[in-house]
Amino acid sequence: MASQPKVAKTDSSTKSQIIPSNSLATKSYCCLSKAKIEVDLKWTIERFVLFAESEILECFRLTELGSKYSLRLHLLSAWVQIDLHTSNKVENPHSVRVELSIIGGKSKNNLQHTKCIQANTPFPVCVWRIDRQAFKSENFVGQNIAISCKIESLIVNTTATQKYFDETVISDQVSSRILHQLEEMFEKMPLSDVTFNIRGRKFSAHKNILAMRSPVFAGMFHHPTREMQSNQVEIKDIDPDVFQEVLRFIYTGKTQSTAMDKMAPGILAAADKYLLEDLKSRCETHLIQQMSAENCLELLSFTTHHPAEHLKKYAIEYFRCYPDEVMKTGNWKKMKEENPAALCDLQQMVFSIAPAF
Repeated sequence: MASQPKVAKTDSSTKSQIIPSNSLATKSYCCLSKAKIEVDLKWTIERFVLFAESEILECFRLTELGSKYSLRLHLLSAWVQIDLHTSNKVENPHSVRVELSIIGGKSKNNLQHTKCIQANTPFPVCVWRIDRQAFKSENFVGQNIAISCKIESLIVNTTATQKYFDETVISDQVSSRILHQLEEMFEKMPLSDVTFNIRGRKFSAHKNILAMRSPVFAGMFHHPTREMQSNQVEIKDIDPDVFQEVLRFIYTGKTQSTAMDKMAPGILAAADKYLLEDLKSRCETHLIQQMSAENCLELLSFTTHHPAEHLKKYAIEYFRCYPDEVMKTGNWKKMKEENPAALCDLQQMVFSIAPAF
């Protein structure tokens, strides 16, 4: 693994957590009555390196944003993510606008981005998520780069924006009601029009919802297939509990944490079968966050049968970083006794593929 680049004015690196970027965009920022600049500085990172393309490998932390804010840069599998943290124990009392730009390297172009954060938004907040390929295409890798950060505290015309916020509250209430209705539909399945037989267990569902969420189900129910005509679908290669979680996600967009802890590999395989990319990504992220020396070999072996590139890359990188710990585990000893050929293939895969930079 490449040596860590020198980072100007940083704290020690730590492992990061994946933080979703779900903040609500606010139209009210066009109605500003006053903007106060709180931060305006440049953060230099010397000889910026992406390391291997694996999830959540490093975190660079800049604390020179005054006593209130800190900026952190995370290297994810497909993204370079910048998060804004605050030292406040409470949510940010004022709306803020964050203007960021990345300059340097051999590129003549600068990457620029603006993020508006509502008052009372919980921190940390993802303020910029950039495709890793953008860094490569702009020739930032291996070069000195500077991240310019300008943070403005925004005071808005409350009269002009009150109507918008009222509408936002109503919209949130409607969305919450719709989600509640979908959850109730998942639990009770009223007016269902298709039945799944999963290893003897029966599950009812609605063709339209399944087809809307999954291209595979769309192909099944939009054409005169046997399943479409009989309203019966038999599945033999998925565990019933796994299929229930897949249905839960299809209807509600949610997953149960207990189910993910127990069945994430099975759910990932089912998500791949039915082309549920969001669910597949969620499973990969969960497994990456739970990876340890004990399960690294098992997860790496899993990726040889099921396409999960982010999980595979992280498992390979984890193995490379902690080979001694992995080879001391019971899973290693078991595979060495029961399937030495497969173990040899995994070792060759891990140590013969050069890290991607």
